[in-house]
Amino acid sequence: MGNRLGIVLTLVGSLAAPAVSAFEPLVDLDFGPRGFTDGTVILWGVGAREPRMGWTGGRVVDFIDRNQRHPGLRDGIAGSDAIFSIGVWPPDSLYRLTLYLGDQVRQPGPISIYIDTALVAEGITALADTRRELQFLVNPAGDRVSFRLKAGPCEQFAIAGARLEGPAGARLVAIFPEGDPSFGPIPPVDSLLTIDRAGLQRQLRRDAEFLMEERLSDKRFSLHGAWYQNSFPIRALLSADELLDEPAWRDAAFELLDDFVAGQLPNGNWHAAYDSRHGCSSAPGDTASANLADIGSMTLALALAVPRAEEPRRSRYRSALVRYADSISLPNQLPDGGFMNRTWQNKDYRFPYSVATGTQISTLVVLHQITGDDRYRTAAGVAAKWLARQVRDDGRIAFAPHDRATTQLVGSTRFGDIYYMMEALMFVAGWTTDDALRREVDLAFDRWVEGPVGLRVLARNGYWWPMGDLWTDSKLAGVPALLCERLRRPAPESLREMVHRQLSWLDDDRLSRRIGVRASPAAMSGEYGLVATGFAGLSAAAGLKFVLGLNSTGRPHGGARGDGE
Repeated sequence: MGNRLGIVLTLVGSLAAPAVSAFEPLVDLDFGPRGFTDGTVILWGVGAREPRMGWTGGRVVDFIDRNQRHPGLRDGIAGSDAIFSIGVWPPDSLYRLTLYLGDQVRQPGPISIYIDTALVAEGITALADTRRELQFLVNPAGDRVSFRLKAGPCEQFAIAGARLEGPAGARLVAIFPEGDPSFGPIPPVDSLLTIDRAGLQRQLRRDAEFLMEERLSDKRFSLHGAWYQNSFPIRALLSADELLDEPAWRDAAFELLDDFVAGQLPNGNWHAAYDSRHGCSSAPGDTASANLADIGSMTLALALAVPRAEEPRRSRYRSALVRYADSISLPNQLPDGGFMNRTWQNKDYRFPYSVATGTQISTLVVLHQITGDDRYRTAAGVAAKWLARQVRDDGRIAFAPHDRATTQLVGSTRFGDIYYMMEALMFVAGWTTDDALRREVDLAFDRWVEGPVGLRVLARNGYWWPMGDLWTDSKLAGVPALLCERLRRPAPESLREMVHRQLSWLDDDRLSRRIGVRASPAAMSGEYGLVATGFAGLSAAAGLKFVLGLNSTGRPHGGARGDGE
């Protein structure tokens, strides 16, 4: 943001300020899911995205109170610690920022307000049944005016709206860049600079540093308060530390896993969601879901962390996993091998779910490696056979959804769900000593990739796939990791070339930001940006381990990109 800052705090009506005519309106915001507008106000809920402004630094939530008679207090945005930034030009002028605090019910305690990094007000309380207005005169920090609202421990702030005014001729500017729209989303092969080993190390470092810089004020990575969305950033940080030796990344992953373990329920399970004010008895979070699919992603991350942890953390992690497996995972496996999802959105689902089966297999594989307990080996093997048999000869998948007992045939590029299934098959292939099981899962994976309507056939320009919604696309960033694992065994050179191109695509910000990789949480593609970057980090790490770390020159088509470029 820069370090040049000039601030004059002006509580409305209390200090002299330039005449109103000295400022022109730039933006008027009404925060909340529904809002109130006369046609000149921007209604801004937490899902709003605009390159010129947005929330970063912390998780925020919409609120609405239909019993509130004051239209300016009926809704707003609440959070514990978050920043809202607005891009402005010119940067060397004075601006006037007005904040409208929300209702006293949502903000029962005092908050602190920062402009950029400077504390400008503290002990600020909300008023009953009226908006409280605070006004500040601000010199931008670099290209933006930013305000940060920070509540006390286990408290929240509530903000109903904001207004920014500037000098004559001032305008809003983009501060959250997207992929370059003039650059095609899947460029021809010969337009890519193919990444080499040094470049891939740089890419993994960029992914890890982005996760550290952009993680939220609660030290987590989900804008939605979902545990599973933290699992892939955690795994990326652990992999980056393993390959690049940066203990701070490992420590950040452990800190988050410690919080996860501490939230284990008396029955051995976890809730799938959490409140950003973790550790507060007044903020239990969303208790509607405790499903095996979501929690399985986190137990896998926890299991992978066990060998990296020292005592007593290692034993604590191991005990939590064993307790979960024995009381939740194994009892919810069906006779045919599939796993039930169980409670999601207050409904209990007792038929097989492909994603739950995938995440449970992966966890059980690693847990067997940790404990040597044959119960976990058996459960993972039976489930892997069930999962492998869902892959059809043509590359499509007989997918068992979470909300009904009948399967549906889905295409090979439905990455939002299929990723978890194929990752499970890769875990089994690299672990099992049962040759027949290994052949079965290898063949299933190969059908997915090489079938008549498999990944290779559907790939655009020989290496990538069309983009859809951001939730699915976040997993798309992890598909190269799966194909890198496939290269552990003999494979056509054309598959190795395909993976090279994919890794190069992920390294190019003009391209990868389109699916959220290294995209600010406030960017148009940033809703799952932290998750997508976690997946991309796993792909970079797998590339270093299984592709560029082995027998590749790193110099196929188009030249090479390394540290100096």
